[in-house]
Amino acid sequence: MSYTAMVRDLSETKKGILLYLSTMKEANKYQISEGINKAYSGVHKATPQLLQLKYIEISQQKKGKRNFTVKSDYYTLTRIGLLNVLYLDEPWKNFAAIIEPQKDKLPLILGKWNLFEEHNVADIVIGRLKHGIVTAYRLLENVLIETYVDRDYAEVYPMFYEEFNTTLSEEMIIERKNNIKNLKLMNSDIETILNLSILRFPIWYNPNTREEDKVDQMKLLKAIKKDSDIFKYYLEWIDYFLNQKKKQINDLENWRHTLENFK
Repeated sequence: MSYTAMVRDLSETKKGILLYLSTMKEANKYQISEGINKAYSGVHKATPQLLQLKYIEISQQKKGKRNFTVKSDYYTLTRIGLLNVLYLDEPWKNFAAIIEPQKDKLPLILGKWNLFEEHNVADIVIGRLKHGIVTAYRLLENVLIETYVDRDYAEVYPMFYEEFNTTLSEEMIIERKNNIKNLKLMNSDIETILNLSILRFPIWYNPNTREEDKVDQMKLLKAIKKDSDIFKYYLEWIDYFLNQKKKQINDLENWRHTLENFK
């Protein structure tokens, strides 16, 4: 089973498993089989493949109700699995069913959904989340298929790139490829992309920003200011971006100094 199998390439049974688990905290194979109306044999065959793809994971083992000597595996979505589910059309038709069981995957989005609804910005968040899903999905696709990240994302998501005008050492390249192969970083990267897609930092600096987007931004800011967790998170990222820009400016100034004094 190759890591390059994205959700659009999966069988209907595998898609069904992912969609079912998106509405459940966890479930075993028998529950999944009944929930998606597919034969147990098909579910039994598909789950190891989804485990290998890192789309699902075993959350716990429980003893059977009738046979206490046999333990049953219970499965839950990973964040990568949730991303693949949200890339499909079906979940958005009943998005409310996903919020509670998956809030631990995106605590600053799904975990704060009551806040967004209370301030009438839930529709705005959904629209921006859909855009973030496409971005994160493309990133995942690039990482899994070609082991590099498209440079087009560098301005918006600088944490995925090395510092300005730096050359990667051979050791760093090996380390990065190992991280990619093991998908050690991808789950947290996905969460970061989706979190940042909600606020869209560059919006104030784009002269082509529509007036309605600016109004939406103000509504979101009012809601975010009410929650200390989200507010602190975004302030930390703004500080990160500022430090990145300061370092880039410092590097450019050093280059200028070098050029002026080069003999």
